[in-house]
Amino acid sequence: MMVQTFQNIPARPPYILGGGKHTTIICNREGIPMPDYQLMYHILFNHITDTIESLQMIQRQAESLYINHPEPELRLLHDPDPGDGK
Repeated sequence: MMVQTFQNIPARPPYILGGGKHTTIICNREGIPMPDYQLMYHILFNHITDTIESLQMIQRQAESLYINHPEPELRLLHDPDPGDGK
C-alpha cells in the first residue's frame, strides 16, 4: 500500500490521484488520510443500481400477478330499500 503526501500545495483538499492496480492512500497536507471518493462512489453506484434492478423485477412480478388474476365477482352487500327515500 502506498501512502502519498503532498507538500507545497494549496490548503483545499481533497486531492485525489488516478487509480490503478495498487491501493493508494491520499493524504492532505497534514498527513491525514483522506477517503477514496472514487471507490465510495463506485460502491454506492453499484449497490443503488442493483437495488433498482431488484425493485423493477419485483414490480414486474406483482404486475403480472395482478394482470393474470381473474376479476372478482362483485355483489351488492346491502340493497337499500327503494321506499325509504335514500
